[in-house]
Amino acid sequence: LGFNESEVSRYILRENVVVSFFGIAFGIVLGIGLHKLLITFTSIDAVMYGQSIYFYSYLIAVAITIAFIAAVNLLLRRKTAGIDMVESLKSVE
Repeated sequence: LGFNESEVSRYILRENVVVSFFGIAFGIVLGIGLHKLLITFTSIDAVMYGQSIYFYSYLIAVAITIAFIAAVNLLLRRKTAGIDMVESLKSVE
């Protein structure tokens, strides 16, 4: 209570963006490690998998993630705009 609609939207957006960018950074680091582990465990003499991941693959993954973050924030903003904060305090949930 006490926040107007734009303040609530900015707060939620800021939180989602910070958490998402930590997730992107952690996901890239973890993905590199998992890729190396997978290549190590699945390599056989008859079949050779790609040993490297191209830089543009990371860019595409980050771009797709950012697009989903933007879509979620737009949908969430629309959803939070219709909430009456006083009535939400009265709900059982």
